[in-house]
Amino acid sequence: MQPIVFSNVLLSADEFAQLNKKVLLRQRWWYYFLVIPAIYVFVLWNTISRDDPQSSLPVALFLAAVLIFSVVLAFSRAQKRAREEYAKSQLLQSSTTYTLTSEKILVNSALMQSESTWATISAVRHLSGPWYQLITSTATGHLLDTRCLLSPNSTDDFLHLLRQQGIKLR
Repeated sequence: MQPIVFSNVLLSADEFAQLNKKVLLRQRWWYYFLVIPAIYVFVLWNTISRDDPQSSLPVALFLAAVLIFSVVLAFSRAQKRAREEYAKSQLLQSSTTYTLTSEKILVNSALMQSESTWATISAVRHLSGPWYQLITSTATGHLLDTRCLLSPNSTDDFLHLLRQQGIKLR
């Protein structure tokens, strides 16, 4: 089998923030959609007057607005942190070439060169659109952009190689 080459993979700050948001939602959805609303429902439940619910309407509307603002603020903070992380990491901002063979994974950029075996890959996650993440056993990973595949290889060839290696696609 000929090597599968992802040439000059480069992640922009916007793409990094978008991918981070998807990962964050996958990992902490319960925080944004259960914990924050539960706190406000508890406060709202304890502030509504049982005798005259109509008088509690302004408080209920205020708490609903604060709830919406809290969720939006949490998302915007996460986006800001992602952009700050991207700005700090020269590795994320450098172009990287990945060469995948049936025996190993070669990573080559101006900042680093590495070689690893498929045994170090625990899973592959399809993040969004053309982006895939090879997740290593050390909880780090490599971001691969299928738009950077050199012909004659395709996304199907990449996925076939993963199946041959016994790696799960999440």
